[in-house]
Amino acid sequence: MTGWTHDGDTLTNAGTWAVGGSSNTYAKSHAGNTAWTDYEYLCDVWAGDNDYQGILFRRRSSTLFYLLEQEFGNSTTLLRLMLNNSFDAGGTVLGSANTGATTSTWYTLKVIVIGSSIKCYFSTQANRNNMGNPIITVTNTTHANGNIGLSCDSQSGSSRWDNVLVNSIDKALPLRQRPMRHMIIR
Repeated sequence: MTGWTHDGDTLTNAGTWAVGGSSNTYAKSHAGNTAWTDYEYLCDVWAGDNDYQGILFRRRSSTLFYLLEQEFGNSTTLLRLMLNNSFDAGGTVLGSANTGATTSTWYTLKVIVIGSSIKCYFSTQANRNNMGNPIITVTNTTHANGNIGLSCDSQSGSSRWDNVLVNSIDKALPLRQRPMRHMIIR
């Protein structure tokens, strides 16, 4: 994973970015420029147990960020939009939705951030290119810019990410006319 900075437990790379190691693994990784403002960010996620797994966006530091976090394997399979920390570490919940996600299945998380608008999407990996309407939509002005990242709080180190993609959005044009500039981070 060239260009990524890692924090936390042992990292492995078997074609995807994966967290391995002992139980109760907490790890984060980030890439990109903290000056980024408006963009679409999507990533495929997979969890093998009761994990909190997500994507960081508008990340300005290790304590200032938004986190779209999927809780896998418990009776309430919630997708949460968090401010400045994960759910179990006391972050502020900005929005949530029940997804019905199960372990050992690939899903796609996507966010679109334009100004103070945050739209969050969730689907199976097979529907990655046709995600429909957002399942969480909020307006929040806490962070106007920041890079991207990956995050997990894993019970047994069985979290994986793949197909990370960031598209910048040109605000100068009306939304339906905005060209998307693609950048894949590996």
